[in-house]
Amino acid sequence: NAIDMAKALINGGIDICEITLRTESALDCIKNIKNNVKEMCVGCGTVINLEQAKKAIEYGCDFVVSPGFNKEICEYCIKNDIPVFPGCSTCSEIMQALDCGIKILKFFPCEALGGIKTLKALSAPFSNVLFMPTGGITLDNISSYLSYPFVSACGGSFIANEKNIDNKEFDIITSKAKETVKIIDNIFNV
Repeated sequence: NAIDMAKALINGGIDICEITLRTESALDCIKNIKNNVKEMCVGCGTVINLEQAKKAIEYGCDFVVSPGFNKEICEYCIKNDIPVFPGCSTCSEIMQALDCGIKILKFFPCEALGGIKTLKALSAPFSNVLFMPTGGITLDNISSYLSYPFVSACGGSFIANEKNIDNKEFDIITSKAKETVKIIDNIFNV
Protein backbone atom coordinates (compact mmCIF):
# COMPACT_ATOMS: atom_id res chain seq x y z
CA ASN A 1 0.00 0.00 0.00
CA ALA A 2 3.00 2.34 0.31
CA ILE A 3 3.01 3.44 -3.32
CA ASP A 4 -0.75 4.07 -3.37
CA MET A 5 -0.51 5.95 -0.06
CA ALA A 6 2.29 8.15 -1.43
CA LYS A 7 0.31 8.85 -4.61
CA ALA A 8 -2.75 9.75 -2.51
CA LEU A 9 -0.67 12.26 -0.57
CA ILE A 10 0.77 13.73 -3.78
CA ASN A 11 -2.75 14.02 -5.21
CA GLY A 12 -3.72 15.90 -2.06
CA GLY A 13 -0.82 18.34 -2.36
CA ILE A 14 1.61 16.82 0.16
CA ASP A 15 4.99 15.77 -1.20
CA ILE A 16 6.82 14.88 2.01
CA CYS A 17 6.12 11.80 4.09
CA GLU A 18 7.75 9.96 6.95
CA ILE A 19 7.71 6.18 7.08
CA THR A 20 8.26 5.07 10.66
CA LEU A 21 10.25 1.99 11.61
CA ARG A 22 7.32 0.48 13.46
CA THR A 23 6.79 -2.44 11.07
CA GLU A 24 9.10 -4.92 9.41
CA SER A 25 8.11 -3.61 5.99
CA ALA A 26 9.03 0.03 6.68
CA LEU A 27 12.39 -0.01 4.87
CA ASP A 28 10.87 -1.74 1.85
CA CYS A 29 8.10 0.89 1.85
CA ILE A 30 10.72 3.64 1.71
CA LYS A 31 12.50 1.94 -1.17
CA ASN A 32 9.26 1.30 -3.08
CA ILE A 33 8.11 4.91 -2.73
CA LYS A 34 11.52 6.25 -3.74
CA ASN A 35 11.55 4.01 -6.83
CA ASN A 36 7.95 4.60 -7.90
CA VAL A 37 6.82 8.03 -6.69
CA LYS A 38 9.78 10.20 -7.67
CA GLU A 39 8.18 13.48 -6.59
CA MET A 40 7.79 12.28 -2.98
CA CYS A 41 10.42 13.23 -0.40
CA VAL A 42 10.58 10.25 1.95
CA GLY A 43 11.91 10.33 5.47
CA CYS A 44 12.55 7.48 7.83
CA GLY A 45 11.12 7.97 11.32
CA THR A 46 11.33 6.26 14.68
CA VAL A 47 15.05 5.76 14.12
CA ILE A 48 16.39 4.87 17.56
CA ASN A 49 19.92 3.58 16.90
CA LEU A 50 22.82 3.98 14.51
CA GLU A 51 22.22 0.67 12.73
CA GLN A 52 18.67 1.74 11.84
CA ALA A 53 19.97 5.07 10.54
CA LYS A 54 22.49 3.30 8.32
CA LYS A 55 19.82 0.94 6.97
CA ALA A 56 17.38 3.81 6.33
CA ILE A 57 20.00 5.68 4.33
CA GLU A 58 20.92 2.48 2.46
CA TYR A 59 17.24 2.09 1.49
CA GLY A 60 17.16 5.62 0.10
CA CYS A 61 15.50 7.84 2.68
CA ASP A 62 15.83 11.58 2.16
CA PHE A 63 15.95 12.44 5.87
CA VAL A 64 16.02 10.78 9.29
CA VAL A 65 13.74 11.50 12.26
CA SER A 66 14.27 10.18 15.79
CA PRO A 67 11.91 10.26 18.76
CA GLY A 68 14.83 11.35 20.97
CA PHE A 69 18.34 12.73 20.75
CA ASN A 70 21.08 10.25 19.81
CA LYS A 71 24.48 11.80 19.10
CA GLU A 72 25.69 8.84 17.01
CA ILE A 73 22.70 9.07 14.69
CA CYS A 74 23.06 12.83 14.35
CA GLU A 75 26.79 12.73 13.63
CA TYR A 76 26.42 9.88 11.11
CA CYS A 77 23.64 11.65 9.22
CA ILE A 78 25.52 14.95 9.16
CA LYS A 79 28.68 13.18 7.93
CA ASN A 80 26.63 11.58 5.12
CA ASP A 81 24.73 14.78 4.17
CA ILE A 82 21.37 13.40 5.30
CA PRO A 83 19.12 15.89 7.11
CA VAL A 84 18.41 14.65 10.62
CA PHE A 85 15.70 15.79 13.01
CA PRO A 86 16.20 14.42 16.53
CA GLY A 87 13.39 14.51 19.04
CA CYS A 88 14.18 17.06 21.72
CA SER A 89 11.77 17.96 24.49
CA THR A 90 14.12 19.26 27.19
CA CYS A 91 16.61 22.10 27.36
CA SER A 92 19.49 19.63 27.76
CA GLU A 93 18.51 17.73 24.61
CA ILE A 94 18.14 20.97 22.66
CA MET A 95 21.60 22.08 23.79
CA GLN A 96 23.08 18.74 22.66
CA ALA A 97 21.44 19.10 19.25
CA LEU A 98 22.76 22.65 18.94
CA ASP A 99 26.25 21.36 19.78
CA CYS A 100 25.88 19.09 16.72
CA GLY A 101 24.82 22.07 14.60
CA ILE A 102 21.17 20.98 14.34
CA LYS A 103 18.61 23.79 14.63
CA ILE A 104 15.41 22.11 13.42
CA LEU A 105 14.17 19.64 16.01
CA LYS A 106 11.30 17.25 16.40
CA PHE A 107 9.19 17.89 19.51
CA PHE A 108 7.58 14.63 20.59
CA PRO A 109 5.09 13.80 21.99
CA CYS A 110 3.91 17.37 21.72
CA GLU A 111 0.40 17.18 23.13
CA ALA A 112 1.40 14.93 26.05
CA LEU A 113 4.24 17.32 26.93
CA GLY A 114 2.11 20.45 27.07
CA GLY A 115 1.79 21.33 23.41
CA ILE A 116 2.12 24.92 22.30
CA LYS A 117 2.51 26.15 25.90
CA THR A 118 5.70 24.09 26.31
CA LEU A 119 6.98 25.07 22.87
CA LYS A 120 6.53 28.76 23.74
CA ALA A 121 8.53 28.24 26.92
CA LEU A 122 11.33 26.36 25.11
CA SER A 123 11.52 28.87 22.28
CA ALA A 124 12.28 31.72 24.70
CA PRO A 125 15.85 30.63 25.55
CA PHE A 126 16.31 28.90 22.16
CA SER A 127 15.08 31.55 19.76
CA ASN A 128 17.35 30.18 17.01
CA VAL A 129 15.64 26.76 17.06
CA LEU A 130 12.70 25.65 14.93
CA PHE A 131 10.45 22.84 16.11
CA MET A 132 8.47 20.16 14.27
CA PRO A 133 5.82 18.99 16.71
CA THR A 134 4.44 15.46 16.36
CA GLY A 135 2.36 13.26 18.59
CA GLY A 136 -1.16 14.56 18.91
CA ILE A 137 -1.35 16.79 15.84
CA THR A 138 -4.82 16.76 14.26
CA LEU A 139 -6.84 18.73 11.74
CA ASP A 140 -8.34 20.57 14.71
CA ASN A 141 -5.04 21.78 16.21
CA ILE A 142 -2.53 21.97 13.36
CA SER A 143 -3.25 25.64 12.67
CA SER A 144 -2.59 26.57 16.30
CA TYR A 145 0.90 25.08 15.97
CA LEU A 146 1.79 26.37 12.52
CA SER A 147 0.78 29.93 13.37
CA TYR A 148 3.87 30.32 15.61
CA PRO A 149 7.18 31.40 14.05
CA PHE A 150 9.18 28.81 16.02
CA VAL A 151 7.25 25.94 14.36
CA SER A 152 8.62 24.98 10.95
CA ALA A 153 6.38 21.99 10.23
CA CYS A 154 4.07 19.47 11.89
CA GLY A 155 3.87 15.74 11.56
CA GLY A 156 0.77 13.70 12.02
CA SER A 157 -0.60 10.31 11.14
CA PHE A 158 -4.10 11.78 11.03
CA ILE A 159 -3.75 12.30 7.27
CA ALA A 160 -2.80 8.71 6.41
CA ASN A 161 -3.71 6.61 9.40
CA GLU A 162 -3.35 2.85 9.67
CA LYS A 163 -7.07 2.20 9.17
CA ASN A 164 -7.22 4.23 5.95
CA ILE A 165 -4.12 2.53 4.58
CA ASP A 166 -5.19 -1.02 5.56
CA ASN A 167 -8.65 -0.47 4.06
CA LYS A 168 -7.14 1.07 0.90
CA GLU A 169 -9.10 4.28 1.50
CA PHE A 170 -6.73 6.35 -0.58
CA ASP A 171 -9.46 8.79 -1.62
CA ILE A 172 -9.94 9.63 2.07
CA ILE A 173 -6.18 10.18 2.45
CA THR A 174 -6.21 12.51 -0.56
CA SER A 175 -9.19 14.38 0.88
CA LYS A 176 -7.52 14.81 4.29
CA ALA A 177 -4.30 15.92 2.60
CA LYS A 178 -6.19 18.55 0.61
CA GLU A 179 -7.95 19.76 3.74
CA THR A 180 -4.60 20.04 5.56
CA VAL A 181 -3.01 21.94 2.69
CA LYS A 182 -5.97 24.32 2.67
CA ILE A 183 -5.48 25.02 6.39
CA ILE A 184 -1.77 25.64 5.83
CA ASP A 185 -2.45 27.92 2.85
CA ASN A 186 -4.88 29.95 4.98
CA ILE A 187 -2.27 30.41 7.72
CA PHE A 188 0.35 31.65 5.26
CA ASN A 189 -2.09 33.48 2.94
CA VAL A 190 -1.03 31.43 -0.08
